[in-house]
Amino acid sequence: MKKIFSFIILITIANPTYSYIYLTDKKSFNDSILFNIDGTFYDGILNYYPGINLETIDFHPEKWELYATSGSYLYQVNPQNGDLTEIGDTSFKEITGLSFRDNGTLWGWAKGHGLIRINPQTATSELVFPSEIEIEALTWNKYDELYLGQGTYLWKYDGNSLKRSCDISKHIERKSIKALKMLQNNTLLIGLHGKNILLELNIIFFEICYTPKNDSVTSEQNYIEGIAYTEVRPVSISKKPIVLPNKAMDDILKPNIPTEIGISIDISGGTGDGSDIPKLFFEEITSEGSIIIDKLYDDGTHGDLQAKDYLYTGKFTVQKDIEGEYCYRVRSEKPIAGVELVTEPDCLWVLSLPTEYVSSDIAVKEGLMVSFTKDTSILRIKEIILAEGATVIGDIPYIRELLVRIESEPRSEVIERFRKYPEVRSAIPNRYPSGEGFPRYPDEHLGFYRPELTFMKDSFESNSKSWDTKETCFTTDKLDQFTATDGEKFLVCSTYPNGKTAWIKKAIDIPETDSISISFDYNIITQEDKASLNDKIRLNLVDPNGHMTPIVVNVTEVSMSDSSLQLPESEIAIKQTGWQSTSVEIPITESKQDFSSSGKGFLAIIMHSENDPSIGGEGESNNLHSALLVDNIRISRSE
Repeated sequence: MKKIFSFIILITIANPTYSYIYLTDKKSFNDSILFNIDGTFYDGILNYYPGINLETIDFHPEKWELYATSGSYLYQVNPQNGDLTEIGDTSFKEITGLSFRDNGTLWGWAKGHGLIRINPQTATSELVFPSEIEIEALTWNKYDELYLGQGTYLWKYDGNSLKRSCDISKHIERKSIKALKMLQNNTLLIGLHGKNILLELNIIFFEICYTPKNDSVTSEQNYIEGIAYTEVRPVSISKKPIVLPNKAMDDILKPNIPTEIGISIDISGGTGDGSDIPKLFFEEITSEGSIIIDKLYDDGTHGDLQAKDYLYTGKFTVQKDIEGEYCYRVRSEKPIAGVELVTEPDCLWVLSLPTEYVSSDIAVKEGLMVSFTKDTSILRIKEIILAEGATVIGDIPYIRELLVRIESEPRSEVIERFRKYPEVRSAIPNRYPSGEGFPRYPDEHLGFYRPELTFMKDSFESNSKSWDTKETCFTTDKLDQFTATDGEKFLVCSTYPNGKTAWIKKAIDIPETDSISISFDYNIITQEDKASLNDKIRLNLVDPNGHMTPIVVNVTEVSMSDSSLQLPESEIAIKQTGWQSTSVEIPITESKQDFSSSGKGFLAIIMHSENDPSIGGEGESNNLHSALLVDNIRISRSE
């Protein structure tokens, strides 16, 4: 199979305006990745789309609404997190270019058909200018002139005819044009196939084909397929609010006690004159849904400090009777640019622990600093503290980093005992008096420090609530003869029943590191025999800089054995690998923008159907399906 390579990225041109660039990494699958670069600030990867090839993208000229196409479908893109909302089918098989005119009408180029006009609310489209020319990109200027790109040539459409005008091969090293966007100052931005730069050409003298090169911008990736641009940056909400009790260092609330908490959240982008400041809801996230606590304002009232500074602050009183974790978020009262803005949650803990106050000398002599892994629940932390008969010294600085003591035993023995808990990231002596703060990696040379290796693990007992799912991916404790390797639940992703690509993905925070290790259990089952298996099966890691690593691939090279699957309808003959355990070390790339390798990445499990022939021959709708069973995923920082 011939592999196709392309990428998606988002970048900002260094001028008073704001622009976005998207590149798509497709490889042998139609995967897209969304990045954001804002001037000198690198925001990293925004989203990852398994099985979706975002070929074109553009901003509405007035509403700050972002649109994209994949194949024949039109989507609206959330500019805050990259979430896609499907609008509809344009009825044209493949859209290779997308551009708004200043009057708000949306235009595209349909491969094999020509220039089309698209209704951005319904995706309904009409053919305006028939043409079979293989146009790859198009953009309108402020004078309602349409520029198009094909190969190394720029074309122009005047409303009646399409004319090839300029050969810009001398500027683009004979690479083909993949994306175009016209700025207000007659600067044409050009994305090229196989190049990690975005060219800026001045087209004031376009009619005589004199196009001096202005500058170029380097991106993280190499294949630019779409460019979106807006003069004013869209309103964006912080990733998460800051929610704190009245003591800034104390994130623990005591049960049954009313406590005043402060909330702070800021808005970026917008006009800057306060005319577009939205109202926000402050709400608690519960298992039954969200509960609105109150509104947040940026008007100098309701606890807000200063009006129209895009910073919202407020104070509220909460009281919880049950110990546990309570999470809060902020969302916009009304959609902004057609999108409801929602923050990531920030959490507080309601907990009572045995606590005492001791002198600094005792805290240094007997104190023990115990750090827990991020996924350890606070109730488990309390269980460990009580089981060890430990006492928390003074105020709790942070729930997963406690200073404790046990009077009756030597500290070295206590350290070794704490370190045997898998939830304990490190256990070290307290070498610092109370009030001087806690070092993150003290006394490493003494052998007491154990780095936090595992930062993500999933055995799918949580019903995959923290994963985003498309098509047939589900968790179960039994699939006929198949059970979880840990005795509880496992994940199943299958091409059944629609024969489409199924995927499940999860955003993960990758720490600063050169490489990470991924280990997991898997079992592949299929109706196909080994010789003809052509469904693609993989786990895929996307690091913060968009580098993708497929982990389970080349299924036909895996040893398969004959078996059967007992279903309520009938017995189905299958092949399977049986449960296998594997571990892969993956290098993490460094950003060219800020030389960082940490940030938000994605882990995806993907089952890709290759449109298998039907079992019963012509007229039968049943396909030969495959499934991937996954359990016990662990991602660790390499030592």
